[in-house]
Amino acid sequence: MKWWLLVLAGCGSGVHSNPGDAIDWALQSESLVALDMTLQIDGLLFKGKTDQLMIAPSPAGDVLDVMWNEAGHEPHLHFHFATDNQTWWIDDVRAALDNGTPYEEMGRYYETAAGKPYEGTLDLSFPPVSLLFSEARLATLGVQ
Repeated sequence: MKWWLLVLAGCGSGVHSNPGDAIDWALQSESLVALDMTLQIDGLLFKGKTDQLMIAPSPAGDVLDVMWNEAGHEPHLHFHFATDNQTWWIDDVRAALDNGTPYEEMGRYYETAAGKPYEGTLDLSFPPVSLLFSEARLATLGVQ
């Protein structure tokens, strides 16, 4: 009897151990790939399924703006990135539901060396929004 083992792996391509929940929000200038995502907003829970995903392009690579349809709603996430040429970071996070007024939090989150992607957990929760990406890789401002 012969045994065959086939191993498939991917990095930054949205290939994860649980592809049904994986996030692969990628454009040429920025990308966010994660094993999974949970967004809780206005008492509703979303997983970021990519059916009817809309990602707005950012010529400068300093914005990741994502909308999708899930469970009869349209969640919208907006991330703005800043740099001092030594490091880059997320400086503005917005979350909205069904074109409503966004909840917004500003700060200096997940500061990372210039030219490098951020890799790890992204917890961008702020009242009343809970937003968590596990095993994430975030690349922006020209980082690939």
